[in-house]
Amino acid sequence: SGDQYFTSYSLVLLAIWFLQNCVTPAVLPKLQDVTQLKTTSTGFQMRNLQSFNGIQCVWAIPTSWKSQCTLSVGELFVSFLHFVGMEFNWNQWAIVMKDAIAVPKEPIGSNHPGAQIPPMSLTHPATAKMEMVCMDPFETGFNTLGRIGDERIDEVLDAFRVTYELLAVQH
Repeated sequence: SGDQYFTSYSLVLLAIWFLQNCVTPAVLPKLQDVTQLKTTSTGFQMRNLQSFNGIQCVWAIPTSWKSQCTLSVGELFVSFLHFVGMEFNWNQWAIVMKDAIAVPKEPIGSNHPGAQIPPMSLTHPATAKMEMVCMDPFETGFNTLGRIGDERIDEVLDAFRVTYELLAVQH
């Protein structure tokens, strides 16, 4: 089917999540940790992001934050390929971008960050086909990876693995 694809939006979200959570020290800050709402303190720059459901969001982002990571872009890219294709357990975990976390794919309470994961994604690994889940930070309940059909998931992960293996040899 033509609806089974891996979007560039999903790839960017995965890369952001990886650079926030899987590299030490982090390459990108988790905005959930470093932003302050409506502050004018020295060292902060006010930015209007956009209006959500009629509510104007104004965030102050520290302008002084700087990554201490010394890895090259090539090293980061190879690590990202390894993480997505070989390390992250897509059967057991889902990525929730809004909260910059990974949550287990199991039934959870409604006040848990992973509660926005659609019920179809909350499957038991032993009884269901694998589903890749990366929840959109702006649209609650939308899995950006949900358009990848079951038969295509292995192809997508294989592409990450093969590319990793080719580049890791040269690195």
